[in-house]
Amino acid sequence: MINRVLIQFTSAGDVPVLSRFITSLKKMYPDMDIDGLYVKNMDEYLRFNSALYSEAYYQDFMASWRDVEEKKEQEIRDAVEEYFPGMVLVIRDGYSEEIVISEMRVYDLLVLAKSNYLTRDLKALLTIHHKPIIIVPEKESYSLEKVLFADDERAVSNRAFFSFLTLFDSIKSFKALGVNIRKETFRDLNPYLEKAGKSINYHFQEGHADELILEYSRNFDCLIMGDLKHSFLVERIGGKDGLKILEKAEIPIFIG
Repeated sequence: MINRVLIQFTSAGDVPVLSRFITSLKKMYPDMDIDGLYVKNMDEYLRFNSALYSEAYYQDFMASWRDVEEKKEQEIRDAVEEYFPGMVLVIRDGYSEEIVISEMRVYDLLVLAKSNYLTRDLKALLTIHHKPIIIVPEKESYSLEKVLFADDERAVSNRAFFSFLTLFDSIKSFKALGVNIRKETFRDLNPYLEKAGKSINYHFQEGHADELILEYSRNFDCLIMGDLKHSFLVERIGGKDGLKILEKAEIPIFIG
């Protein structure tokens, strides 16, 4: 069961999107606590602290950057006050992934909005996170009635599914898609789930995993997939399926 949720905001535009998603969660778990986090990322400052620039230029740049950050912070504060009245909003200054990892120690789940592209901060976070994450694309409404599990038989995928079971204990039935799976050696999860009063309906396909999962997921409310704790440079060069799904999925993705 979900007790505490941390929402990471990166811009004021995230706030109404995440408000709609959190509203759907609150209907399921009305007693859960929700806090917000905004990180003013030092990478953006230090990237320009180079011997290529004069001290005067650097000081002018830093002053301009501080003005931009203060405006952005105030926009987020105003949006949070409008959409999440009474929420505790924590503001931190530093390296985004380090701060998020530290803050997640006392939460069950991190929720963040999907951007138009996978940022460096998100890629770094996805390689080191130790608690589940939900990445939320912009939609008019959200639900968790129909959940799809991308079961590739990896241990990390199995762990993600069982993390989801623990947090979203009120969900009783699931669909699973297995791509290029040997059915004769496949381990069905139903014997375990039946004892917990739950069930999973498997569907098997052959072909390109990313294309099939993205197509199949359009009929669902949420996708469960394993983590991506390895080099994103390798993902990009090799065109790995997990990265493509993260970039193109139109529903929330739960990464355990």
